[in-house]
Amino acid sequence: MKTITNNLILILMVLIGLKVSAQSISDLSDQNTAIIGYDLDIKLSVDQAPELYKKSNLTIELMAKNNNIRDLKVAAILSSDISVNTSNINKTIDMLSPENPYQNNIDFVVNQPGQHMITIKVTGYVDDNRYTDRYEYLYFTTSVNSAENVLTWDESTEEDVSILLSSNKNSPYTPDINGYIEVAMADENRNLITKKVHHDEYYANQKGQAGMLTVSGAYVMRNRENDGAYAYANSLVQLVTGVSGAHRAWSYTNSEGSFTFPAIANPGSDGIIVRVYSVSFLANGLGYGVCKPSVCTDNAAADSALYSYFYSQLSPQIPNLPDGANNIGLIQTPFSLSNSLRAMWINHDMNDAHAHLLQNSLVRGPFTAVWSNSSTDGNYYNLGGNIHFKSDVANGTNHTVLHELGHNVMYNAGTFPTNPSDCPNPHYVDKISGTQCAWTEGWASAFANLVNDDPSRCFAPSTSNCISYETDPSFDQCFPDWDCGLNSHQVEGHVTGALWDLYDTNNDGIDINVYGTNELYDTMQLSAYPAFLSWWSSWLAQGFPAEAGNSLHQNDIKFTQSYDIDLPLTYHSSNLDPVQGQSLTITVRFGNIGDISSVGTPITLYRSLIPVFNGFEPPVRSYDYGVVEPGDVFNVNYAIVEPNSGTVYYRGCYADQHGLDENSDNNCSNILAIEVRPDVIFMDGFD
Repeated sequence: MKTITNNLILILMVLIGLKVSAQSISDLSDQNTAIIGYDLDIKLSVDQAPELYKKSNLTIELMAKNNNIRDLKVAAILSSDISVNTSNINKTIDMLSPENPYQNNIDFVVNQPGQHMITIKVTGYVDDNRYTDRYEYLYFTTSVNSAENVLTWDESTEEDVSILLSSNKNSPYTPDINGYIEVAMADENRNLITKKVHHDEYYANQKGQAGMLTVSGAYVMRNRENDGAYAYANSLVQLVTGVSGAHRAWSYTNSEGSFTFPAIANPGSDGIIVRVYSVSFLANGLGYGVCKPSVCTDNAAADSALYSYFYSQLSPQIPNLPDGANNIGLIQTPFSLSNSLRAMWINHDMNDAHAHLLQNSLVRGPFTAVWSNSSTDGNYYNLGGNIHFKSDVANGTNHTVLHELGHNVMYNAGTFPTNPSDCPNPHYVDKISGTQCAWTEGWASAFANLVNDDPSRCFAPSTSNCISYETDPSFDQCFPDWDCGLNSHQVEGHVTGALWDLYDTNNDGIDINVYGTNELYDTMQLSAYPAFLSWWSSWLAQGFPAEAGNSLHQNDIKFTQSYDIDLPLTYHSSNLDPVQGQSLTITVRFGNIGDISSVGTPITLYRSLIPVFNGFEPPVRSYDYGVVEPGDVFNVNYAIVEPNSGTVYYRGCYADQHGLDENSDNNCSNILAIEVRPDVIFMDGFD
């Protein structure tokens, strides 16, 4: 224990020194919060913005980062408005190494004006036979006037018009088993409020009076994969007059996307339009949403007066509604990668994260994300300000969205570092970075795992380029890909893996403990310094079990307490005058004199004909006692038949399967010598 305690003090002294010498900054740059973990880089370039009907040349450069990648397939995915020389659009590469990058050129022609995207997809296998893929995009806008051609998509603030899929007259709400419905409404400050109303009472109040109408319905959106839809949950909605666009009423969608507005004067033939925004305003400035980069200010979701800064979708204009209750049915935004639907995907992720925090933590917003069609901005979080996302982050996976939001959560908890980041550029999920970097980045990935209730992290926009914190950073899988050893707490993947193993119910390896999100979040909020070691110290200071250290050990983080299996005695417990061929019992006493539970505790009896054990003796019998708590002592009884006469030697040993036993000097017992008398009758051949 002295060695571990001294190491702990040494690490704390190093951390204190870092804290004193570091200077503060106001933000984390894209370099420090980049999407990491890819096995290869793709670089796309053209000489100039493509012109209409003229040949352009796209250069594709592939670079392996750390490992060889074999059996690569390079595919270009184009829209029907782009024609290309099919002879070189797809390529196969046997091997890509860090020393030998690959380059290819594609000639293409743009046949229609507008916003265009060329997607390059590369797949292959890393040295360890792990499948990997990567996407990269070239965005450009081509106009009839070549002077307006640009290598990006113009940032559009125009609303997208949705389609009305049905006009059913049924309730847009699903009553609970007691007949109550959750009605989402806006208060006088456009903040979200909800209350439960009995279904019969609600519809009785919707009948209205002459010249008045109420409007209800539901908003849904196509998902990222375009194979289903989900609700615009908890989003601000506005009712406007169809012709003039004048404001009429505010409300919110509920968790199912359903909405209802208070009664308004019937606009008749002018009709109504329903507009849904990518924001939820909450009391005390705790809102969240996705806003437009051209107007967005820091923490815009905290100010309900800034609703116009956020993206929106419009229903079709609906004229001549009758007085009374009107359910306009289901409204859906068509799938497209070039519209503000993508902002709504991000907002959907933020809504999931907000619901998770409400259930598991006292940490709240505001959370404001800035997104645009531009591919020039990166993925990063400005401390105290906004999260920024580039154009493709909404596609395919929510992991990057939740990762950056995890930084915002840590900041709102008051424990994000104000020191300059010690993240190298680039930094990797499986490599040593820094004590601060590993904690902040490791926590951000763990936050995504907790929200998704899944140990994977996939790198946008692919859903197959993933790592699993349940298996990849495990103690027994460190070599050759993962950095391990005394500095494992500086590897963000180990930190994420340890946090996940504390939470999950799948006991793999030496991860035998399960804890709730309350412990994880409470400790994160109390961590005095931005390092995983400080988090662990806060865990212990709150009185949470030290046995949780097994989950840290599972991920090769060893700055905590250990178990210590001690075998003080092996003795002859029966048949004190044994005869050859008769049964006898040998007992091995062992216990755990360490601080935490052992995991997997095999006690094996060995036999030798000489008073020396050199490790080559065959085992007689072994019992695995599994989890042994601190202070527990057991006697292991081995019933055996000794076939030889003379002096025979026995001893018991414990095999440390995980290298976490504090003291290996006490893992074998004393040597027990037993005199075995010959069986004379047996020797003479008589029965």
